[in-house]
Amino acid sequence: MAECKDKIQIIESRRITETQTFSTDISSIKKRVINFERYIKRLKKHVDEERTEELISELEHTGVAQIDMDQLINDINKIN
Repeated sequence: MAECKDKIQIIESRRITETQTFSTDISSIKKRVINFERYIKRLKKHVDEERTEELISELEHTGVAQIDMDQLINDINKIN
């Protein structure tokens, strides 16, 4: 009986840890998605206002954004 109780406690502890990790991952992904939404809005604003130089300047940093976007997609896929 004591052995079963110990196993249940270990399983419960693992479940709590996994739940906390999952919640942290989701929170991190939400923040990154919000950052990408802001980035897209900035690009859209440049396009709408026909500010070509500013748009080009933003797009020059797209390489960094793309790497982060790829990582974001991988992180989301890990959760599924």
